[in-house]
Amino acid sequence: MTPAANPDDVPRADGMPMLGLGTWQNDDHDQCAESVRTALERGYRHVDTAQAYGNEAAVGEGLAAADVDREDVFLATKVWNSNLAHDDVLESTEASLSKLGVDAVDLLYVHWPAGAYDPEGTLSAFDECTNRARSATSASRTSSPTTSRRQ
Repeated sequence: MTPAANPDDVPRADGMPMLGLGTWQNDDHDQCAESVRTALERGYRHVDTAQAYGNEAAVGEGLAAADVDREDVFLATKVWNSNLAHDDVLESTEASLSKLGVDAVDLLYVHWPAGAYDPEGTLSAFDECTNRARSATSASRTSSPTTSRRQ
């Protein structure tokens, strides 16, 4: 087996590891958990998931099983577009954190902001999540460059 990469050698942009493990379409629970654990133990330090992927619990299981400290992992998840009302953002974020088995994520952002929603209400809920220390950074993902605000 190839030795694990030194986490200090991982290229970063504004603190976020540039190479990450995406979990889209990794819907087999055991396989997803194992792939997250293996990736982290091999040197990955960024894991991306989403409410819509249906695998946050498996990602959390892999994160917990890995022999890597949580504070060394950049964890991102996305709020699905049906959860963009203010209270829905707050409730669905709490559900995501529970499934992931963590107190906070490093990046919380809107996943595919299609359809009509109230950006003011959505973004104020993201601000609340940041202020409650539920996320270190929040952003809105669109087809144009991401806008984000680092706290």
